[in-house]
Amino acid sequence: MKSGFIPSKAFLQTIVHSLDLIPPKRVEGLREEELKDIPEESFDFLLYVVDSLRERNLPCDGSFYSTILHTGARMGGLRRKLASLLAESRAVTVDSNIGDLAGAIVASEEAKGKTVVGWADLVKNYDAYKERLGDDLELPPLAVRIASKEVRQVLAAEQRVCYGKQRRRQLV
Repeated sequence: MKSGFIPSKAFLQTIVHSLDLIPPKRVEGLREEELKDIPEESFDFLLYVVDSLRERNLPCDGSFYSTILHTGARMGGLRRKLASLLAESRAVTVDSNIGDLAGAIVASEEAKGKTVVGWADLVKNYDAYKERLGDDLELPPLAVRIASKEVRQVLAAEQRVCYGKQRRRQLV
């Protein structure tokens, strides 16, 4: 990605398969979370990929996005909270009706005078940033391209990481 290549869906799926993040088949008597531990570095790498896509003004693939959310839900703790913030950021980006991701970044930084921090930096320094979220610190915008075949998968993933009552969201 640093070389300037645009990642394809197949490339993003290769990342998911190589990190072994495909949810295993449900086994009787065992919950999905009990079947396998996921290293924190795997989730952190997925956030790095999301940041790289955002820096190049590229939308995230719907299945890749739902994999990130499922992985965060399976890991729990801080990673689940960050997956929840990812879902919240996507909803804000969709609700703001900004189709252009570069426009979303400029609008959020200039109009509001807030600092936008990257997802990978947020996972490393969450304690330093958590009091500032919403005040002078803005979540990075997250544009997700969701195909009609992926709507159910994305909604299920968002439901796993969202806290409290959620309003119906429009999928773009």
